[in-house]
Amino acid sequence: IERGSTHPVGVALAAMARHVPGSIDEAIESVTNVPGSGIRAQVGFTEILVGSENFARAHATTLPSDLLANASTWSAQGLTPVFVVVDASLQAVAAVGDTIRKDSCTVIGELRRFGWDCRILSGDNPGVVRHVAALCGISDARGGVTPEEKLAIVAAAAAQGRTVMVGDGVNDAAALAAAHVGVSVHGGAEASLAAADIYLAKPGLSSMLTLIRGSRHTLRTIKITLAASSLYNIAAATVAMTGHMHPIIAALIMPLSSLTAVGICVAAGSFKEKQS
Repeated sequence: IERGSTHPVGVALAAMARHVPGSIDEAIESVTNVPGSGIRAQVGFTEILVGSENFARAHATTLPSDLLANASTWSAQGLTPVFVVVDASLQAVAAVGDTIRKDSCTVIGELRRFGWDCRILSGDNPGVVRHVAALCGISDARGGVTPEEKLAIVAAAAAQGRTVMVGDGVNDAAALAAAHVGVSVHGGAEASLAAADIYLAKPGLSSMLTLIRGSRHTLRTIKITLAASSLYNIAAATVAMTGHMHPIIAALIMPLSSLTAVGICVAAGSFKEKQS
């Protein structure tokens, strides 16, 4: 069922299933992705759902307590529980784990040093989200968030101040579009790429620091260029209007304003390259 999934959890489950002895490869008649919840499939007369706990609880009438207890234990350990419901009965729970990228906590620390308020919005299990947030020193972390809730939270934050949303999934697309700046990371779904303003071509979050430093340097260069150009034109116009400069000479030296702006940009670019 997860074979065609692009979600990291689905990819992991599909990879695992290929190595499970006795796996049954039956014809799947239909597969439907439910954003923020999981996946639904019809195999013969059997309906199978694979996804989050909320997804399972909404469709299962039978929920064995031992499976729920295992899921709770795993989520507290930072593992994502994935529920398998067969004909409205919870039949299995898988635990999927992943390591935090080495650069993630470093980048979060740098962003906070820049004055950013970092938060996590995830459709993943709340226990897993809290575990990851604690490792990176993030106090505001919400799990089990639907795409609609992400959109509402980001829109509310954007109404209060400048907001940047970083995401990679279909569930993030609407929130990416609602933020002042939407950033889609490497390997993201096409929907997130279409909704984002910026795409990070390298895996991980380290490119965020490059993006921020580069944008700050660019904005600073623009301000310097505008100031220099304004001062040059004001001075030249004043001299010409008071009759101390012939109009032809003024026309001849006018291009120097543009050359000055270009020179500042080239110098700034060279300085930035040496720093890098």
